[in-house]
Amino acid sequence: MKNLHIRTKLLLLFLISTLSAAIIFGVGAYSSRRLAEIGAQEAAEAMMAGERAKIKVATDSLASVLSKSLSSFQDDAARTAFLRQAVKDAFFEEDRSGYYFVYTGTTNVAHPVNPALQGKDLAELKGPDGVYSVRDLARAAAAGGGFVTFSWAKPGKGDMPKIGYATMIPGSDYWIGTGVYVDNVNEAAANIVAHMGAEGDRMMYVDGAVFAVMFLLVLLPMSIMITRGIVRPIRETTEAARRIAAGDLDVHLTATGDDEAGQLQQALDAMAGSLKRNLDALTEKEAEAKREAGRSAQAAEEAREAAGRVEAANAAMLGAVHGLTGVVSEVGAATHDLTGLGQDIHQGARQQQERLENTAQAMGEMRDAVGEVARNAAEASKATGQTREIALEGAGIAKKTAQAMTELKSMADALKTNMGQLGTQSEGIGAVIQVISEIADQTNLLALNAAIEAARAGEAGRGFAVVADEVRKLAEKTMAATGEVGQNIKAIQAMTRENMDGMDNTMQSVDATARLAEQSGEMLRQILEAAEHSASQVRAIASAADQQAASAQAIMESVAQVSDIARDNAGRAKDASQHFQNLSDQTGALSGLIKQLGSLDG
Repeated sequence: MKNLHIRTKLLLLFLISTLSAAIIFGVGAYSSRRLAEIGAQEAAEAMMAGERAKIKVATDSLASVLSKSLSSFQDDAARTAFLRQAVKDAFFEEDRSGYYFVYTGTTNVAHPVNPALQGKDLAELKGPDGVYSVRDLARAAAAGGGFVTFSWAKPGKGDMPKIGYATMIPGSDYWIGTGVYVDNVNEAAANIVAHMGAEGDRMMYVDGAVFAVMFLLVLLPMSIMITRGIVRPIRETTEAARRIAAGDLDVHLTATGDDEAGQLQQALDAMAGSLKRNLDALTEKEAEAKREAGRSAQAAEEAREAAGRVEAANAAMLGAVHGLTGVVSEVGAATHDLTGLGQDIHQGARQQQERLENTAQAMGEMRDAVGEVARNAAEASKATGQTREIALEGAGIAKKTAQAMTELKSMADALKTNMGQLGTQSEGIGAVIQVISEIADQTNLLALNAAIEAARAGEAGRGFAVVADEVRKLAEKTMAATGEVGQNIKAIQAMTRENMDGMDNTMQSVDATARLAEQSGEMLRQILEAAEHSASQVRAIASAADQQAASAQAIMESVAQVSDIARDNAGRAKDASQHFQNLSDQTGALSGLIKQLGSLDG
């Protein structure tokens, strides 16, 4: 397997896949045929169960109907004639092989297919399968209904297997039975098997055709394309690897995809490029080394020439030393003078710094004083603002109080009007109560008169006397109720008059309170104006104090800057003095070196 080419391996894989698909297709076809047979068998069993249920329901229903009809007949002859007529034309199934028969015990009463059996005892009738069908059916009917499988003559076909069902006709000694021939069910099942087999074969042919089309149009072309897509890049990559191994680095591969073969081509192309760049770099390094060797030889020659020039320069330098000695002496004297001047400048700058620091301290104290004034003014402005806010809030409350008093006065006026209307309506109710009381008095008198007249009438007026007495009692209750209502109305009228007097007093108090609220609002407005004036004055003071503080701060910052400049100048003067001292020292050293050079020349 390891020595096979990739094309051969892919072809072998394709053949194995095709063979596997064919095997799966064959197994599927066999399974489909087997499933069709199992389905047909289950369908036959289901049909048989359906036939059993059908004949049971039909027989039970017919037995129930016959039971109701038999109750209307008095003698057995009439019942027998009725039963024979009832099952005479009751055939079912397409070939009319289904019918009903009636027995009493094992004696046939009605048989529409073979009337010769009517009136005969068929207890000993045994079929070719050894089953005593009539005896077993009678026993099943007596047990509450049941099924029996037996053989019976079928018109035109001889003895055939049959499933029978028998049940008692309620309220009688008769039992009724029927049956279906098994060959009808088997024939229907065979038709189902044949149909399912034909459908299975048709589907198998269709699946085979689809598989063949898929194989020729999809699988085979795709396999060829995939094989070429794998083998061709590998061949190109192998050829490129051979060229690289032979030393040819001018190799360029163009990847045809992003699969593993394409990635291999990209990696090999990158490796060839990297090898070529490394080789070029090595060549460049070798050339650079050769150039460096040439430059080293040239530098040695230039060094020899420079040594000659140095000797000539030394001779010239010894000549210049004598002239430099006088210049250095003059520089030393000037440096000494500059050192003294730098010390004087440093001393003056330090005194100027001390005076500026004193000035800055005084300006700081003045700034703190002005700041204190500004803070006090700010606190006064804040207190004045709070006073203004309180006065403004009080003015608003006074205004709302005046508005509330006005609304309260309006409500009191409306309440007084309602009280007056209530008094008027209560007086009207009192008049109505008076009328009702008078009517009750009249009713009471009429009831008394009616009772007297009823008493005169004797026994005939007894019922009327009872009614008159009830009317009299009702009139008395009405009088008592109207009296109580009248008293309540009078109390309401008295309370209404008191409330109206109280409302008058309340309105006077409300008017006085409203006037006081208006006066309070006016006073608070005056306080608010005074607070506004005070606040503006305090704000002016605070603004002036802030400006003074800002000016003092600016002056102090300027003094601080001048002090910093003076401090820097003092430092620079000190540094200059130090540099002058160093320069004097270096001048002395230079003078010593020049003397040494002069001694070397001697």
